[in-house]
Amino acid sequence: MIQLIELKLLSQSGNIVTYEFIVESEQRGQVQYNFESGQYRVEQQTITKYPTSYLVHLIAKLAEFSNLNQFPNSYTIAWY
Repeated sequence: MIQLIELKLLSQSGNIVTYEFIVESEQRGQVQYNFESGQYRVEQQTITKYPTSYLVHLIAKLAEFSNLNQFPNSYTIAWY
């Protein structure tokens, strides 16, 4: 079964980027990611209702965006 997280860019200010995430087209939340320090904050703990692999994939993708210095307006993370 394919797991999905949809990302929608809400804002980018200084070294902080904020995305809305939608897990499995059901649960919504927001994540703030500091692309200088790599620290993050999940504002709504909806993602904790899912296996930890969801959070791992979410943060890994944000780190990848940071390394590329590209923060797309929308993106879908999918894995098996």
